[in-house]
Amino acid sequence: MRLFIAAHFPEETNQRLLEFNNFLKENARGNFTKPQNLHMTLIFLGETDSKTADKIVKIMENTIPNHPVTMKFEKIGRFKRGNESLVWAGGDSQKLSEIHQQLSTELQNTGINQDLKKFVPHVTLGRRIQFKTPSRNEKEIDEFLASINAEFETSISKISLMESELTSTGPNYKELFTIIL
Repeated sequence: MRLFIAAHFPEETNQRLLEFNNFLKENARGNFTKPQNLHMTLIFLGETDSKTADKIVKIMENTIPNHPVTMKFEKIGRFKRGNESLVWAGGDSQKLSEIHQQLSTELQNTGINQDLKKFVPHVTLGRRIQFKTPSRNEKEIDEFLASINAEFETSISKISLMESELTSTGPNYKELFTIIL
């Protein structure tokens, strides 16, 4: 099983993120995130067996608080990948960063492998994005993304252990375990 731990948002937040996607679709082409796949990855675990998945659930139960967590979105940005970009909406949440760190520490202490990249709170809006105006240089693209007003605050509704199945039409995600906040 290919697993990750994800934070999910209320429906009104997902609608706001989809509005950003629709605006981006007018100005770019690529693989935009399906509405049902919007989430924020806290920890990517990769290929994991069911016995290890059970251990991850126990760690989540003992680590994740069952009280509300807020997230402040601040901007639309991108990670450059050659002539394409991964475009995201991101911001800050001190409490979410603390949860990430606690989960990561407990997973490491239990010997469970995880991706140890620095946690950057973001929701992927699209992958392999190419902006339509061929004359746009890197600076113009960054200025365009910075001009999108993406400042708002929201709550995180739940944190889940997710299974990802990669298909020819994109990833399919399945919730295996959930903690409601």
